[in-house]
This record gives sequence, C-alpha cells and structure tokens, in this order.
Amino acid sequence: MLYGQLPNAKRHPGGQQKRYKDQFCVNLKTCHIDYTKLEALAADRSQWRRAVEHFEQQCIDTAKTHRATRKARTFTNSSTFNLLHM
Repeated sequence: MLYGQLPNAKRHPGGQQKRYKDQFCVNLKTCHIDYTKLEALAADRSQWRRAVEHFEQQCIDTAKTHRATRKARTFTNSSTFNLLHM
C-alpha cells in the first residue's frame, strides 16, 4: 500500500511529497508515452523498444547540446577574461 493511501497518514511540512504513481506519470510524460495506453505499448515488445530508444536518443542529443553550450560559454568567458587582464 502506498504511503499516501494510509488512513492516518500525516502531511509533510512545506508541501506534499509526490506519490509513486504521480512521479511515474511525470516520467512517462517526459518520455512522451501516454499513460492511458501504457499496457498496450508494453504488450508489443518492438513498439516498446522503439519508444524507449527514441527517448534515450533524445536524452543523448539534449546532453550533447547542453555540453556544447557549456563549453562555448566557458571558452568565451575565459578568453574575454584573459584579454582584459593582459
């Protein structure tokens, strides 16, 4: 039984914690998977693999973009700093 479903569960100070079910739905939305069609998607193994591979590739591409942006920003800031203090 989930903690949020206990009859005498207390509220957490500073706001509620997400239940497992709520966080699971958030993760599925991040993966662009409709949670209402989850069972049908998981039943078809090849379709499930394509969905997961698509999400993994999307994460890799996002990480590469962030890394390139971070490196470009670091290079620009350090070269500006060096030119000003010569």
